[in-house]
Amino acid sequence: MAEVDTQNKNQKKPIIGLSQFITIGGFFAFLCLILTLAVYLFSDLLNCRVVEHCSDCPIQGENITITSFSYEWREVSSSDKVESDTLYIPEVKLSFSDSSKGKLILYFENNMQQTVGGGKSLDMSSVENTTEENPLIIYSSAGYKEKPIYKCYKYSKPPYWSLVLKEMIPGQPNKIITKLSLPPKP
Repeated sequence: MAEVDTQNKNQKKPIIGLSQFITIGGFFAFLCLILTLAVYLFSDLLNCRVVEHCSDCPIQGENITITSFSYEWREVSSSDKVESDTLYIPEVKLSFSDSSKGKLILYFENNMQQTVGGGKSLDMSSVENTTEENPLIIYSSAGYKEKPIYKCYKYSKPPYWSLVLKEMIPGQPNKIITKLSLPPKP
């Protein structure tokens, strides 16, 4: 009997039991699942192509030609005339050909295709000498009022905000020249 007791004393007890091993294994499996899900959800962000400049320019309307555009999302400054509590707005820089004439209507649409802020009407005779270096700058009079919602938009998928440009042609309904997409820039 003394031999049996010495054999039991010489055997080492496991550091963790089977139930603890299963618990730790389950925790690591859960972490792997979360990591895989995060990589899957954010992999589009790593490969997304954000259009910042007009690749299809010039964009030709009946009387108006857009030669370039660029945009940015920015924080509202104290000099901006925007709806109260607005924190972030899109700003678009446009240039037109010198031969552009007539009237242009511009307005912003949000990612749910709803008109946001007030529209603008431009008489092209008052828009002179616009170039990429000296563009016409237009910003939305409304935008995101909460930082968390703006941050969510920064990682969203289409549809995006857009700037709609319509040409006013006498005796005809207003004609959409283009919708310039304003994808977020993370």
